[in-house]
Amino acid sequence: MSLFADILDVHTDWLTRKGFDQQGLGLTGTNEDLLNRLEDALFNTVCDKKNFWARKPLDINLKITGHLGHHKQELVNFHFHYVYYPKRPKLNLLSLQAEWKGITDTWLITGDRQHLLPSSEHAYQQLYYKANMRQINTAIHISPQIAEFRPRLH
Repeated sequence: MSLFADILDVHTDWLTRKGFDQQGLGLTGTNEDLLNRLEDALFNTVCDKKNFWARKPLDINLKITGHLGHHKQELVNFHFHYVYYPKRPKLNLLSLQAEWKGITDTWLITGDRQHLLPSSEHAYQQLYYKANMRQINTAIHISPQIAEFRPRLH
């Protein structure tokens, strides 16, 4: 097995365990597949003529929209930022950004610390929690103008 196949196997297994495969993202039966996109992006990055002799790290950005939530009806956008090190060769996931209904959250992944990557469902739950906290904070926010309508006590 080639070194690139080994690199892909490690990341494919990792993403599958974390629910970023077709089934975990609610994309079964569609052409959308993050794992295939990663393979294509790595292949294109490595085989690109201008990158062939590159010595500095190369960025790989992948975006995919998953269907999550109780009935798999909530659309969550995921943006994976990878860096490929051609001198070693090595592929690292640097960050994951998730967005749902205008709410975003970012997870920084340092080195090979796989535990820092949340599962797809956990990422959605974090966004859901942030959205609910925003609604609660908006509901209990008292405008400074309300004080003008209070009767003055002498």
